[in-house]
Amino acid sequence: MGNVSRRAFVGFFAAVILMGQGGTAVASDDEAFTAGASAFHEAAYAEAVTQLARFLDASPHSSNTTEAHLLLGRAHYELGHYAQALIELRQALGPEGSPLTADAVYWMGEALLSNGDAEAARQRFRQMLDQFPSSSYAPFARCSIAWSYWQAERWAEALPEFQAVVDRFPDDPLRIEAQCRIGECLVRLQRPADAVQVLEAFVSAYPVTHAAPQAHYLLAEAFMSQRRYDAAIEAYQTSVGLAPQGPWAPSARAGIGLAAFAQQRYAAGAEAFNDYLERYPRGPQHDQVRFYLGRTLAALGRSAEAVDAWGQLVQRAPSSPWADDALLWQGDTWYAQGRWADAAASFQRLIHQYPASTVISDALYALGWARQRAGALDDAFRLFDRVATDSPSPRQRASALAHTADLLMQAGQFAPAAARYDRLLGECQETPYADYAQYQLGRALLAQDRQDAAALAFDALMNRFPQSPLRAQARQLAAQARRQPHKETS
Repeated sequence: MGNVSRRAFVGFFAAVILMGQGGTAVASDDEAFTAGASAFHEAAYAEAVTQLARFLDASPHSSNTTEAHLLLGRAHYELGHYAQALIELRQALGPEGSPLTADAVYWMGEALLSNGDAEAARQRFRQMLDQFPSSSYAPFARCSIAWSYWQAERWAEALPEFQAVVDRFPDDPLRIEAQCRIGECLVRLQRPADAVQVLEAFVSAYPVTHAAPQAHYLLAEAFMSQRRYDAAIEAYQTSVGLAPQGPWAPSARAGIGLAAFAQQRYAAGAEAFNDYLERYPRGPQHDQVRFYLGRTLAALGRSAEAVDAWGQLVQRAPSSPWADDALLWQGDTWYAQGRWADAAASFQRLIHQYPASTVISDALYALGWARQRAGALDDAFRLFDRVATDSPSPRQRASALAHTADLLMQAGQFAPAAARYDRLLGECQETPYADYAQYQLGRALLAQDRQDAAALAFDALMNRFPQSPLRAQARQLAAQARRQPHKETS
């Protein structure tokens, strides 16, 4: 997702302030200072550093010394030398009420923020607002406080600060950016209804502003959260139309495909995803787009192309957060085609390459099925047993436990099978597998000639799961157990 650089944004409006003030006064008798100040205003920052440092070495007590420190600090800031900028800007702090002090305090805040010390930066910005509320830098200080929270993705704290920019500086150009960011914060805070209200008002008031493409993109994101997919597609398309080469265009084009996918308009989704990949072969959403291209192709029945799309994703971007999901879907697609060995290879690769993946249990579970289908029952048992122990999903644990117990039943190991069904009932009784486990427990007991225990197990199914489709069979088997000769009464 693209965004407007905070530093570039603030720098642009700071330049407006300088032009409005007519630049910084210079003393004609201080040649190095004059040269340094001129270089600074011409954005020749390295030259400005050289000249201003020379001036300060030669004239440490000049009437221009404070201003030289200020300009030198700002030149270092523009060059990315934030620690050195802070040293010079501290030297520019004049007596309270001095206009240069306001400048120095503000730019110290910017240097601190760029240097990663957001809390100290906010203290400087608030100091400037308290001491110099009428300064031309006041809107920037307020906006930079908001930006500092925005950069840290602290949306709830950024939101009121951006709102303060709008409320306190209604005639300042910064309000446009701030209003757009209010909409973004609402999107990030998952308040789509509020976001839609703010962003629709914004694009109506500022249809051609520099922030309009971003606002339409954010509006589309809010519509996506509301599952208003047609509206989302229209907003994404508007964003692209306003700035086809802009920073938001790749995200908007990807969004068009995702919205079509959500509508199950798979042909349209595939077209949008292919268009994205052609336009942005190294785009920011490349991996996500290729993953969903595979999903759309699979939904269209184009399984070979889907598998290839996921394979390309993993090959080109093995460290992508989408790679493990791609392998899982690749394996599932092979499995659906009855290609057990290919499916197992995809699942095994996922397990080997991404052991910390959030879908590792899904891969182990699916691999268990693939190995069972291939006749490797011992491998299947081992895999299901691991899932039954480690999976974070109660439902998946229950299913895996049931499968291990079923495999034991098939092998004639009725006592350990009964123990596993009983374990399922104890650990996962709220899952859809509980009635099945209760039924199978009765069958396992019956197979051990434990008729009384089996009858009680079947009775428990009828009592505990009155809506179970296995209830009629349980009633028949309970009656059968009671009719058989008793070999065990436990």
